[in-house]
Amino acid sequence: MGLLAYRTTPLKHIELSPSELLMNRNLRTNLPIKTDLLNVPNSKNVVKKREELRENQKLYYDKNSTRSLRSLEPGNIVRVINCNNNTWSNKGTIIRLVAPRSYLVKLDNDVLFRRNRKDLLLIPNSMHNISNENEDISHTDIHTLDRPKRHTRPPDRLLENC
Repeated sequence: MGLLAYRTTPLKHIELSPSELLMNRNLRTNLPIKTDLLNVPNSKNVVKKREELRENQKLYYDKNSTRSLRSLEPGNIVRVINCNNNTWSNKGTIIRLVAPRSYLVKLDNDVLFRRNRKDLLLIPNSMHNISNENEDISHTDIHTLDRPKRHTRPPDRLLENC
């Protein structure tokens, strides 16, 4: 009985039950119903409604899809992500486009890698001339900002009146 009730319950967006979709008619249950209502009016409307529902779901699914990345050209200097610790540690040069979104990259230590575009970070032109010498700068002159502290005042009853 429970399965029959489930199969005769109309779906939310289509307004037809699974049994109506499968057999093009209402199943006879223990609930009283007019015999005129046992026939399904038009199944073409059902197909159209399901297609509209599918398009609506696709619209919302694709709404938050990934952004398209700018294509790279041979000779561009890029950083390659290190899969072990998720850092942009390796520096290399684009050799050529292998497939859509896939590039052949030559690292500074003359190793060739094939990497997807999402794993490559383009270094701007102003950064090309800067070498790794910046890492040798002593960090003693860097002033770190502390988090703001909340000023608290003890209650008057705890203060001694002198």
